[in-house]
Amino acid sequence: MQFFLDLSNEAIRLMKTTNRFITDHQIKTRRWNMRVANEATKALFEELLSKHFRFPTRTDAFEDWVHTNASWFNIRQCDDPISSSYLSEVLDPIELALDASIWELVPESTWDVWRIRQLPHGHLILEKGEDWRALEWMRMKSEGLLSELDRLTKEGLVKSEFERRNPDAAV
Repeated sequence: MQFFLDLSNEAIRLMKTTNRFITDHQIKTRRWNMRVANEATKALFEELLSKHFRFPTRTDAFEDWVHTNASWFNIRQCDDPISSSYLSEVLDPIELALDASIWELVPESTWDVWRIRQLPHGHLILEKGEDWRALEWMRMKSEGLLSELDRLTKEGLVKSEFERRNPDAAV
């Protein structure tokens, strides 16, 4: 299943509000263009999407992007007045709009792997993939990790979660 997403309006809004913020606060940096705004919007979208996953995944795409491209903004330093203002005035409304579009497509936490392909001009293809648990099981099987786990379990060196929680139950 694939979805075509047009994030160009959010990217334009992010570019305009960021440039206005840079000017108003006299920040010594380059003004954003559409390429920069599209990259930032995609990174933020990717980070928000990953919060819907039930499996471990990289969730700091936007933070990495900010660190590389907008060093004047510290996403983790809430006591910095510039960063705090930028977060509340500029990023929060964009984040809410992007998250609303994600909730329309992925309305609950999921085990499904979703892939993002970036197209030109702020467009993305969001593609629903396999169940992460099945992919992880196949990876472990191909790497021989499951046979090793079976051996350790049979030898009593590893206990299942059920056995740990119910030591008196017969397995």
